[in-house]
Amino acid sequence: MRRSTHPIVLLSIIVLAAAMLPGLSRSQSGRGRPRVPSPGPGAPQPTPITIPAATSVVKQEQSGNVSRFLLRNGITVIISEQHSATIAASVACFKVGTRDEPEALTGVTRLIEHALMGSTRRPVTELRSMGAVTSSDTSFETSVYSLAVPSEKVKDALAAQAELLQSFSVDSEQLGRAAPRLVEEEKWTCGISWDPSPSFGKRAALNGLKENHPSVYSMARLLNLASIGNAIIPSSLDKLRSVTQEQAGAFYRAHYRPDKLVIAVAGDVVTFNTLVQIQQLYSGLGTQGQAAGQPGKNVQAPANQRTPAVLPPRPQPSDDASKTTGAPQNTPPLASLSAAAEQTKLRYGEDRGDLNQPIVSIGYHVPGAEAKDWPVIEVLAALAGMGRASGLNRLLVDGQMAASRVESTYLPLTNAAMLVFQMWPTGDASGASIDKAESAFFREIDRLRHEVPAEGEIARARALLEKRFLDRTEDYVGNARELARAEATYGNVRAALDYRNLIRAVKAEDVQRAAATYFALSNTSVHEYEPLSAPPRTFDADSFAATVLAWAPELSKLVTPGSVRPADASSFLTPVSQGVERSPQQQGELESIQPLPVKDFSTLNGPRAFVREDRALPKVTVALLFQGGRLIEDETNGGTTELMLRSMLYGTPRRIGTQLSQEWEQMGAEIELIVEPDFFGFMFSVLSRNADHTLKLLRDCVEDPAFRDDDIQRARVAQIGAIRDARDTSLSRSRELLFRALYPGASYALPPHGREEVVANLTSERLRGWHAGLVKRQLPLAIIVGDTNGSALVSSQLAEAFRRRELDGALQVRSRVAVQPNDQIELRRCEQTAAAVGFRGPKASDSADQDAVALIEAAMKGIGGRLDRELVQKGVAVMASLESESLFSAGTIYVQIVMAPSEERQARNALLAEIEKLVKSGLSADETTAARALAAATKSIALQSQRIRALEYARAVFSQRQAADVEAFTDRLSKVAVDDINRVISTYLKPSAASAGIVRAISSRPPQPPVKQD
Repeated sequence: MRRSTHPIVLLSIIVLAAAMLPGLSRSQSGRGRPRVPSPGPGAPQPTPITIPAATSVVKQEQSGNVSRFLLRNGITVIISEQHSATIAASVACFKVGTRDEPEALTGVTRLIEHALMGSTRRPVTELRSMGAVTSSDTSFETSVYSLAVPSEKVKDALAAQAELLQSFSVDSEQLGRAAPRLVEEEKWTCGISWDPSPSFGKRAALNGLKENHPSVYSMARLLNLASIGNAIIPSSLDKLRSVTQEQAGAFYRAHYRPDKLVIAVAGDVVTFNTLVQIQQLYSGLGTQGQAAGQPGKNVQAPANQRTPAVLPPRPQPSDDASKTTGAPQNTPPLASLSAAAEQTKLRYGEDRGDLNQPIVSIGYHVPGAEAKDWPVIEVLAALAGMGRASGLNRLLVDGQMAASRVESTYLPLTNAAMLVFQMWPTGDASGASIDKAESAFFREIDRLRHEVPAEGEIARARALLEKRFLDRTEDYVGNARELARAEATYGNVRAALDYRNLIRAVKAEDVQRAAATYFALSNTSVHEYEPLSAPPRTFDADSFAATVLAWAPELSKLVTPGSVRPADASSFLTPVSQGVERSPQQQGELESIQPLPVKDFSTLNGPRAFVREDRALPKVTVALLFQGGRLIEDETNGGTTELMLRSMLYGTPRRIGTQLSQEWEQMGAEIELIVEPDFFGFMFSVLSRNADHTLKLLRDCVEDPAFRDDDIQRARVAQIGAIRDARDTSLSRSRELLFRALYPGASYALPPHGREEVVANLTSERLRGWHAGLVKRQLPLAIIVGDTNGSALVSSQLAEAFRRRELDGALQVRSRVAVQPNDQIELRRCEQTAAAVGFRGPKASDSADQDAVALIEAAMKGIGGRLDRELVQKGVAVMASLESESLFSAGTIYVQIVMAPSEERQARNALLAEIEKLVKSGLSADETTAARALAAATKSIALQSQRIRALEYARAVFSQRQAADVEAFTDRLSKVAVDDINRVISTYLKPSAASAGIVRAISSRPPQPPVKQD
């Protein structure tokens, strides 16, 4: 039996881990992991461990707490050992996606995904019973299977995941049931099969809904237009039904191979133990007649020996800028791209839908993950369209008010990629606003081609990208996904490990040169998605290109060195001084230190303040919140609170909004409006080195806003866009209709962003009065979560900052009269019907009932839950999920369900029948056990997010509970008796009391052809 190139032994890993964390011996008592004592001379030798030859390690690399192993059979294993939370996540990423499908098997990758994750499969039920939170998605290049589980269950979870992925044991009947469900899902998701950059938000498989998110649909159509991705149009869906078990099995065997598999594990694991288990579990993958765990060689740990780490060369940015940006400025822009993606002229397409505002998507072919200059494209995307201070936002939103929102997304694929911009023009009856937005866009794009960005702009883009990378990796699932994605897409995990250094190495000249190279007219694709009521567009590709040249004549020409100009010397976009950051070694010492419990640092005459110190990542989240807001709004002033908050961010009498947003984002800060039904305010997350200054600027905006008329108009345009966007989103619109049915006349029935006609008429005087009556008559609640130093931020920025002459007492909220069940229905021309069917539930103060609801929710939702088994797996619904909200004066339990129009009655009857069955028989013992594990794990995973944790603390405090109750949820769930669960079920879930909000498809349109293009 051959030995592996690098023997991996238990003792050496322990010694190595101890060497990596020298600071733990100096950490606060109880916060670090205990050291493992060295074995004495008479200690027994470790038991030999059997490692199959097929999975012996042939290459090992180490960087901090991240280890990368290449196994003999081709599997890449990446393990990020961290111990700040008792959770572990595993991501199995196969390098196979829809690009690998032959035309005759269109959709087979997602069909295999659905079959593997079928709720009747034993590994799926086992994962559910142990409390594992699972998900899967298929993109253009990859198929990803993720799980997160309490760390004490990680061994069992890895075994179940391995069994799940190594056998395609699906018969023809199961495949036959999966295909029709997938056909309907493809209609719902538009067949989006590209892998969006994490900066875009949730994956397309979860959020790419034509009716539920039109912007994702528009992007998918753009990628089809540009020959990137493979968005399935309805006319190709019948091919799914014809895929046989033999065809699917052959495709599975051809592509689910060891050399195409990356396994990334992150969290509370021991690297050696985890590696050995993966080696034993996956030795049979891709072999014929060889069982997993086949006996192989023995590995025994020699004493006092450290395994050598083989580190790959660290990517070094070039000093020669011309080598960093791909093609030279005078080279045709597609010279370095895949021939499949090449285009020689502008491409144009337009589409119509039942929308309230248009969406324009514009894309450019750029270098993909295989190119070394991908960091330059990342910075270019951030500089142009990410954040409130980006060039396009400053021009289109805050400048001309031609759009309510602008976003940019870099979609890196292996051999080709797209840089996509999306705009939401403000919309008018004549259609002029879309032309105004597009003309301003192309002029700004031309400016980027000819002007070297100011250092302040580059600093802002770098800091924003760094902070968003931390956002993506703050929980263990996101960390594992990022590591797997870097290895699978970029071919090297160092794309993730060195992300910050690679971004920081990008220079202003690099960005200008990339813009000059790729922002060419011939490299442009445009997709317009407009409301059905909009006037017709008369463009084809040639006439649209001619119009663009009328707006920006230089776009058709190559940029010459003599035409490049420096940044405006008078620009206020100067670099902002940064706080002191820790070295990578110092940060590594802190990553596994246990967070401190939340502490009350409330001040005597200042705000209530709660701090949870967690040094795992160098970022911190701070919330300044007030009670009320939407809670006291009505039909005459709905939306006032949100417009007030939006206007406050446009500055104080001494600072204007553009300066504030630029300064915030240079510090790596993003400010979020919090407009909950019961409370309101601001939340920001920021690189922790800059937290103090960020909080000072926000505090000034809260206490002394300017409320300039021009700024209010800018805020109004953005809010009206949000109102229209919410109406265009079927799931959120159905929920809004449900709350209108349950709480008529109450504030909870109002649209989440207010009423458009109210917002359009609010004046500066009204907003000042609202601010004086709400903000200035109560002290804020301050929540601080993350990398902070105890009460330092409270004492430096909050303790003496809020002076109040008078303070209001308790809020006066009218009690709501019960109403008869009813439905609120909106008709829409779309493919599927979306509904929210719900009941009144426990209020926020009913904590015991809330815990029971959490267990009911866990039992009903997710893969293998009752709703999945009885509605989705049986084909009567595309999706079904039980949700709950506990508010100050009301509570709601509801099921969101999507179905084909012809299945609406059957789906609703099946749902109510399942509720009736639940009322009569309650949860079974197995369901209750699994629900406890699932609910606890789901909450633990969610609370890794600083944002979610801060909001949970706020909800607890505002409902007169202790902030520490948030940490005690596992103990509380364990104490919920079966009788309490059944009592809550019978009290609230009465089928006869169900109301519904329905966005009903009034006609299924015929299969849509590809977008109009030339």
